[in-house]
Amino acid sequence: MSDSLSGPLRVQRCFEKPAVALAVAVEQSEVIPVLATQIGVRGLYLRPSPAMPRELSGNMLQSVTCMHLGRDGWEGDLRCEAGTLPFAGESFSLIYLLHVLEAVPDPAALVRECARCLQPEGLLVLLGFNRWSPFRLRLPRGAGRLLDAASLERLAVDAGLVIEECEGVGCLWRGRPPVPSEARPQGPVLRSLTGRWRSSCACIARKREAAPTLVGPARTPLRVRASPS
Repeated sequence: MSDSLSGPLRVQRCFEKPAVALAVAVEQSEVIPVLATQIGVRGLYLRPSPAMPRELSGNMLQSVTCMHLGRDGWEGDLRCEAGTLPFAGESFSLIYLLHVLEAVPDPAALVRECARCLQPEGLLVLLGFNRWSPFRLRLPRGAGRLLDAASLERLAVDAGLVIEECEGVGCLWRGRPPVPSEARPQGPVLRSLTGRWRSSCACIARKREAAPTLVGPARTPLRVRASPS
């Protein structure tokens, strides 16, 4: 087993823990309203383990390609090396990364690949465990690198994407099944107070289409003739 891929396999075992699986279910339920706003043809869903459900709940796409991290790279609907994505540029309306940045050898390279594969106005959803949350104490050893909102924002911005939203999601300590009244605090003030401590961070970024540069006709220099004396 190579050093670069030993991390993904350790992270897979983390998601087999009931408390972790329930916490992920809570955070995914909170992201569903975002997915429902992105209508398109194709989506890409990358997950850390085959133990995670392969259905991407709430999406409004015609088809979703689903892959997970394995011993030799990405597995699932397609198999490929971990470093690159085998898709043409501008292939997807939505790309959803569920806790894979904790495990891949180069998170920045993966986010750049996602930006390349996004269509103009396409949406990238990043979910990662929050390094500031008390829930991190419940994560088993080998859970991978822990991120925060600022780290996710920086990865997306460096890849040329525009941040639409970045905040804490999930639970504070105990992983619980998603309950509508508890899944997210009501009101922006309470949400801002608790968001920093929630189990994960969700970053929503969009690939904006470059505005066309308007080029007018070349201006002919004005030539003034000397008047006859």
